[in-house]
Amino acid sequence: MVERLFQAAFMHPTIYRRAAESLGWMREAVALLGAVIFLTTLWYFTRIFGAYGPGLFFLLKVLALRALAFLAFVLALQIAAKSLHQIDLPYEPWFRALAYAATSSALATLPAVGPLFGLWGLTCSLAAIMDLSGVDLAKAIVLLLIAGVSAALVIFVLGLVLI
Repeated sequence: MVERLFQAAFMHPTIYRRAAESLGWMREAVALLGAVIFLTTLWYFTRIFGAYGPGLFFLLKVLALRALAFLAFVLALQIAAKSLHQIDLPYEPWFRALAYAATSSALATLPAVGPLFGLWGLTCSLAAIMDLSGVDLAKAIVLLLIAGVSAALVIFVLGLVLI
């Protein structure tokens, strides 16, 4: 698992396709995604609010909101890929590949170099989309933008309800 984590974080050429094809990696992908969401949310939460933030319940709502936004991101990506490029790939392979691509985002919490790793996470997501869909970079960017806007809408709408 640790080897696959490093392969995903450093964009190994076959890791995203292997994650999409390996049904047994679903539990591992969910655990990795949960760890990334938890660590990055906790990091930014403490950086913004300090040790005495709005409380644990608020933190749990933000964690749930980020998890739902990721699920909406993957769903929107699957729908956009199917409607725009006739890529008939189920939800689960997209989820596994993008969960592994998101592992590099955990490195965005490092001081001074964090924003560079945030951009690297975006690059890993683009690589996963290109690898699974077989589209070129421009089409992958369009798919990423559609999915990103959808996730932002979910965060906005559910954020009004939850927070």
